[in-house]
Amino acid sequence: MDSQHAARRQRRRYGLEWLLFGAVTVLVFGLAAMALLQTHRDIGRTESSRLATQAKVIHDNLLQQFDGADQGLLGVRRDFFPGRGVPPAGGTTERRLSALTDALPGVRAMFVLDVNGVVVATSLAELQGHGMVGREFFTTLRDSFEGDLLYMSRPYKSAEGVWTINLSRRLLDSNGHFAGIVSAVVEPRYFEVVQSSVLYAPDMRTTLVHGSGIVFGNMPVNAATLGMNIDRPGSMFARHHESGASATQFSGRIAATGEDRMIANRTIGAGSSRIEPPMVIHVSRLNEFIFAAWRQQAAIMMGTLAVVTLGAAAALWLQQRRRREYEAVVTQARAEREEHERRMRDVVDNIPALVGYIDSEGRYTFGNAKHETWLGVDPAGMDGRPVEEVTGRKAYEAMRPAIERALAGDRSSWEGPAPRVGRYFHIDYIPDRGPDGLVRGCYAMVTDISDRKDEEMRREAVEKRLRDITDSIPAAIAYCDLQQRCHFFNSGAIRALSLDRTRLDRYTLREALGEESYALHAPHLAAVMSGKRVAFEANWLHHDRSRFFLANLVPEWSADSQVTGFYVMSFDITPLKQAELQHAESERRLRAITDSVPVMISHFDREERCDFANRHCGEVYHCDPSALVGKAIREVRGDLVYEQTKPHIDAVLNGEPASFEVYATIRGKAHWFQQNYVPDIAPEGWVRGFYSVSFDITDRKRDEETLAANERLLRAVTDNLPVMISYIDSDQRLRFINETINTWMGVDIEAAIGRPLREVLGEREFGPRREHLERALAGERVEFELDSDAKGLHRNMQTIYVPDVRADGSVAGVYGMSTDVSALKRVERQLQALARFDALTGLPNRHQFNERLEDALARAARTGDCLAVMFLDVDHFKSVNDTLGHAMGDAVLREFGRRLQDAVRSTDCVARLAGDEFVIILEGLRGESEPQFVARKILAQIGHVFDIDGRHLNVSTSMGIAVHRQGVISGSDLLARADKALYEAKAAGRNTYRVTESLGA
Repeated sequence: MDSQHAARRQRRRYGLEWLLFGAVTVLVFGLAAMALLQTHRDIGRTESSRLATQAKVIHDNLLQQFDGADQGLLGVRRDFFPGRGVPPAGGTTERRLSALTDALPGVRAMFVLDVNGVVVATSLAELQGHGMVGREFFTTLRDSFEGDLLYMSRPYKSAEGVWTINLSRRLLDSNGHFAGIVSAVVEPRYFEVVQSSVLYAPDMRTTLVHGSGIVFGNMPVNAATLGMNIDRPGSMFARHHESGASATQFSGRIAATGEDRMIANRTIGAGSSRIEPPMVIHVSRLNEFIFAAWRQQAAIMMGTLAVVTLGAAAALWLQQRRRREYEAVVTQARAEREEHERRMRDVVDNIPALVGYIDSEGRYTFGNAKHETWLGVDPAGMDGRPVEEVTGRKAYEAMRPAIERALAGDRSSWEGPAPRVGRYFHIDYIPDRGPDGLVRGCYAMVTDISDRKDEEMRREAVEKRLRDITDSIPAAIAYCDLQQRCHFFNSGAIRALSLDRTRLDRYTLREALGEESYALHAPHLAAVMSGKRVAFEANWLHHDRSRFFLANLVPEWSADSQVTGFYVMSFDITPLKQAELQHAESERRLRAITDSVPVMISHFDREERCDFANRHCGEVYHCDPSALVGKAIREVRGDLVYEQTKPHIDAVLNGEPASFEVYATIRGKAHWFQQNYVPDIAPEGWVRGFYSVSFDITDRKRDEETLAANERLLRAVTDNLPVMISYIDSDQRLRFINETINTWMGVDIEAAIGRPLREVLGEREFGPRREHLERALAGERVEFELDSDAKGLHRNMQTIYVPDVRADGSVAGVYGMSTDVSALKRVERQLQALARFDALTGLPNRHQFNERLEDALARAARTGDCLAVMFLDVDHFKSVNDTLGHAMGDAVLREFGRRLQDAVRSTDCVARLAGDEFVIILEGLRGESEPQFVARKILAQIGHVFDIDGRHLNVSTSMGIAVHRQGVISGSDLLARADKALYEAKAAGRNTYRVTESLGA
């Protein structure tokens, strides 16, 4: 116990030393970590300040450029459009826009849109007259933008693939209503110089983000992020907007690229002009590069501390080790003394028996370790405890007589189970006498005999199982010694031989079998008693019935290889014998049936050898069928046929039926056979062979070849016809199609045959044909036309379905023939066009104009919208014809019609009535001023010089406008009102317009 206390004190002292060492180590590392953390913060603050400065540099430069562009837009609006909705005459505006475009950096073009989104002034001539009514920067300023602010459009890709934005200002008319916009096209790539100027490290990046979150410029260029929307929950962009500040700084994962960066954000919105929505500038660096030097410093510092700490720990460990070695020498002597006492206990504890001592009062005073192993009782806790308490009351009551005899001086023993542990024990109680001869107690020597008891019970169980097994065998079984005395009969033998159960151990073999049966066994007894196993069949009368038996005589051998007796086993095989007779009769009938069938029928075992062949097999191979039995299938049918059939043989031997055709040459003649293999499966489930049934189909194959030749001829003819020919059966499956269907519709002929027409053509092509096909399958001849867009080509198809009617009147299928009539349809459409369009200008003629006017009036009556009809002619057109000729006059009319179409919407109708008379239908008007605006626009368009064949002509037009707002009016009346207004315009001096209004009836 003292040595244990000393060891504990030593461990506690050493532990305190290590605890102190650990505390000092943690303190040192903590101070180092705090210093590194402070350095990390200082680096972060410094770099954050630098990024914010660079972001401000870009902000100031871009703001200056935007202010310049805005001043240009305001100047154009102030100088050229003071409260007017249309540009002044002449090219002054275009020149001013071109000069501003050249002067403003980053501005690619400037233009002015009128209230309808039409370009009326621009620095790029090719944009003149273009409609931009659907563009986002126009619709936003027109419909939802509030205040007189500089509007920045959402970024979009230009025709050259460059990301672009528009800076725009609204134009207002004299009433303060929206009259159009003036806009500058800005390409962000011109800002790349400013962005590049602030990049002082290779990992830096500057990014321009529209207020909607769309990235439209970065440097270095990252094309993958251009056009990406980074306005996502939790992104740097979203956090910057949510802060409400114009300048913010964050560090973390970037939404656009997934990189870990420190980022400075700056919103462009201050200055002389507010920008709506504002633009955000990102300037960022990778955290990995920012803190690279700090990480190296941290690694060096922590590595040095780790080396110093490991050195100090090694020194402390060596010092403690020397002290332990010294203290070990001191404790060794003490341990040797304790070892001697332990050996004695080990001897007793390792005896393969439980040893205890019971005093004269029935109490335990000693117990070895086996008590804990066997009984779960701690030997140290047994001292002084009654036996009853240790063993349990039930076990004690069983052992008490033996214990009492031992305490009385007599040696005793006891065997029995120990319920607590589930074991079987044998206990010897040995009296312990003192020097005075008196019994002072007894020793209890306990042996575990559970294994011996288990063996006895197993032997009894084996004997019982043996009798149960032999009694369940459907045979009579007996055992006899060499003197033919019987020592065992199973229940089957007792019943079969009608033995007396009270004297089974006194029968001899002759007495048990009876004279008749014994006489059949007697010739074989000498052989079995000499060590040979004998089996024989016999037939004798048993209970007045003739029975067949199979007898087995089996010798019994001793351990020294001597015959000590023999077993007699008899099986009643009467049902088996009867089955064999029935089988022979069935086989005779089977051969008679198969021999009368004109089909080759044979059977092969698992080794592919023939064990049955009918008469027709012999006829085909010109031999007796019995000559084929025992031969391998390769030998019977030859190598060529065997190679064809080998895969099917392997399949049928795996239990899979096979049906196929095979070609063979027999005695110089070609034959085709339909071959069927059927697995012969045993009752146990394994394949013991297979049946082969062969039909000679040579005549059928020749017919098929003739049919195939005829079909090739038919296909050769139909495939070269420019007509799509098909045959569809009553289940709507394709049975024949010619090559034209592949050429026209891209249908694979081989893959289509046998498939439903709906599946082959697809729902789009099949849908228009379905109803006509069903009518044809009902017996009706059907002709129809439809359009097909297969293979990307539009065809007009004329199709005829002719039912295939059988003799009994049922429809077997439908013959289909489709002809491409696209050329004919084109001619028809051209003729229709000639009847509806003016041949000179290509505009709708009077006939089509009248139709469209009636439709427009009907729509206006239904919706309540306003519409207008404009009647125009060319001023002094007769003088053009008279002086320059009709060819020049026709050219003027064509150019006049083209300019009219350019001046109106694509939904408006421009038509030529006759001569120099033109009419226009304007629908969906929002007010009375809108037709007048269109009229002014037409006057401006026509007023530009006509450049025709090198001649410069000044052409003008006069217009009469009839506006219809509500009620009912005929087209002719409305046109007459417009014509009247036209004459009023001519009377007013031409090159102008007049308006008349109709309220209807």
